[in-house]
Amino acid sequence: WVPPDDDDVHCFRLRNIAAREPLPEATGSGRWYIELPDRLAVSAVHVAVPPSIVGAGTVEPQLWQVSVRDATDHSVGGLCGGLQLEIGPGESRRFPCRAEGRYVGVALVTSVAAAAAAPAAAPQVEVFGVVAPMGSPRI
Repeated sequence: WVPPDDDDVHCFRLRNIAAREPLPEATGSGRWYIELPDRLAVSAVHVAVPPSIVGAGTVEPQLWQVSVRDATDHSVGGLCGGLQLEIGPGESRRFPCRAEGRYVGVALVTSVAAAAAAPAAAPQVEVFGVVAPMGSPRI
């Protein structure tokens, strides 16, 4: 590995391209979205679930899904990697994505009861895209 120079146009790095924290789609819905600065290519999404996110005393992993879309509505857009992954309280997972969109959605999908019990605290989400050295997003 060689560190890139400022003028090295062949070096691409994955960076967190989310400019904001996740916002709830609706109070108590168990769904959040992140608005990206523009319609961008998303390579992967890393989701970290706080210990208290699925209700007090819950220690079992819950199913989560991530989507990239052009609207805040969770029903529009495809799943990242077509996956639903189990994430336990205090754990994190990386969802592979190869999609473009303006919004990234994160949803707790295990059960309606678990989603309804979700507190206002959002999961920690990092949205990774490839950025050229000059700062322009690339696929």
